[in-house]
Amino acid sequence: EPREVAELFEESFKVGFDEDLWNWKYGQGDGKCVVARLGKQSHIVAHYGGAPRKIIYFGEESMAIQPCDVMVHPSIRKQYGKGSLFFEVAATFLEREIGNTVSHLLGFGFPNQKTMNISKRLGLYEKTDDFVEIVYGKADTSTEQTRYCLVEYNPQDLGSRSDLDQLWESMKVDYEKGIVGVRDADYIAHRYISHPFSKANQYRCVFLRENARVKPIAFAVLKDHAGGKLIMDLICPVALMKNAITILNQQLSEAGGGSELRLWLTSSGVDKALTGDAIVNELGIEIPCNSWNPGPSAELLDGAWWLTAGDMDFI
Repeated sequence: EPREVAELFEESFKVGFDEDLWNWKYGQGDGKCVVARLGKQSHIVAHYGGAPRKIIYFGEESMAIQPCDVMVHPSIRKQYGKGSLFFEVAATFLEREIGNTVSHLLGFGFPNQKTMNISKRLGLYEKTDDFVEIVYGKADTSTEQTRYCLVEYNPQDLGSRSDLDQLWESMKVDYEKGIVGVRDADYIAHRYISHPFSKANQYRCVFLRENARVKPIAFAVLKDHAGGKLIMDLICPVALMKNAITILNQQLSEAGGGSELRLWLTSSGVDKALTGDAIVNELGIEIPCNSWNPGPSAELLDGAWWLTAGDMDFI
């Protein structure tokens, strides 16, 4: 029950507990978890959660899970060795949920540096990539991309859902030698339309179209961030990504007075999205894989993921 973990969450992260977000992740999203109590009737003192995700794994459909909401009550969070409560809940979760013989082939996530370092030292995680930020420069509004426009996505319109699914199919084929989370209309509905943050209009879902009569060249999800816009998701063929980002930058510059456009992504994908005078910043986040339970090796997974901010569970 959400109320059982609320106190642990607030003590661990020093932020308020959002019950709607928790229910979205673990109820609607079929999240998994391992918890620990000091006694059968006592409060939960440790929690290790995970959000399942359909993926395309080197051209084949598969399942991954994103570990999240990893917490041990500060009063007993004294050490992190192999006898610690952190290790017990983490190892139990990995054994139950991630690997060749269980429900989710892969794990991935966005742990803070402390959690990543501890998990690597304990043999739970290995690194597969870095998560970085691209900041795009001021848009040039004199080029041919200015003939495009942003059209709001209507999730109730069957034609719009079909257009989105077609864009996803065209993107998916570019990742037959990599790993990417499924980004079809059903996923977009769950991740953005049904997300509690959407009640406050935090996400803007748009098609990039030349005009209303032609198919869109891309679909994007945008969120206000740091005084500008963060691209949460971009769905289009890889060959069109740079063009789509340039169009987004131009349209947003014209509408909003030149606020900065940003994209967070795995560093192995930077060359697909780097344009003109854009700069790349480190975010201090490493993308892990499971190294505790038998599964695909870190060497195989190294640089294989395409991940963006929308793949995170908390933004």
